[in-house]
Amino acid sequence: MSEVFLTEEQVDEFTGIKRGHTRRLCKKPTKLTKYQRQAEFLSEKGIAFFLNARDRPIVTRAFIEGRPEPIKPAAIWRPSVLI
Repeated sequence: MSEVFLTEEQVDEFTGIKRGHTRRLCKKPTKLTKYQRQAEFLSEKGIAFFLNARDRPIVTRAFIEGRPEPIKPAAIWRPSVLI
């Protein structure tokens, strides 16, 4: 699975975020997990990712390395009866 997606350690290294944080400058301090901060960073930078069931951001290796993903050709419609 690590050939397709970046590992958790690689996402930590890529984003530079290895732990959570508490925002204290707001009226009500809010705690952000490491994963929330990483997702926020990736969104700001325009990096494609999705969140898994643990709310961990999952980044594809192909996106980071710049490899084009294979494009599947669209199915061509053909009538079942020819005139």
